[in-house]
Amino acid sequence: MTTIKDIIYNAAIYGQLDDVIDIIEIDGLSQNESGDLVSSDPSRKDTADTANRLCRCANLVLGEIASEYIPLVKTELANSLGGVIAYESLSKNLIDIVSVKQNGQSVRYKMTQDGIVAPSGRYRIEYNFLPQKYLYKDSIDYKGAVLSTRVIAYGVITEYCIISGLTDDAVMWDKRYRDALAVVGARSEKKVKQRHFA
Repeated sequence: MTTIKDIIYNAAIYGQLDDVIDIIEIDGLSQNESGDLVSSDPSRKDTADTANRLCRCANLVLGEIASEYIPLVKTELANSLGGVIAYESLSKNLIDIVSVKQNGQSVRYKMTQDGIVAPSGRYRIEYNFLPQKYLYKDSIDYKGAVLSTRVIAYGVITEYCIISGLTDDAVMWDKRYRDALAVVGARSEKKVKQRHFA
């Protein structure tokens, strides 16, 4: 299972962030109560801060991939109470519905601000979801056979270069990321959008 740690380690290698590589290799990072990465060595605070930025970038990239290119799919049972299946009753953060079925038959439904409108009853719902906010040691929802660590790390280093003002590097990494994503996403038949930099 691919973890956020694996992804930011690879992104640090691509971006030649040697201090981050070193701190990950010696496992000198831990999470505090709020989920932020901290180093046991106070002199490495800046390195821990860079690792935190990479973690945030990883979450941005995984959210973008799930919502625009390679959907994450969940199927679960849900109850319509009073004609509405509340979004909060689903275990994941819904992006889009694939199907709503009752007794194996597709049923008509409508998405509203309050939830999924369907007659009262129990339904099997298949839907695309936005991944949770991952922490450093969390495994991601994608399997390595679907989306490799390399592709995600390309996206992470792209985002890191953007927020760091490294425009030339961002353009280079974005091209690699989009090209790799296009190969992976070809099965989903979604076009990968090129990013434009000023």
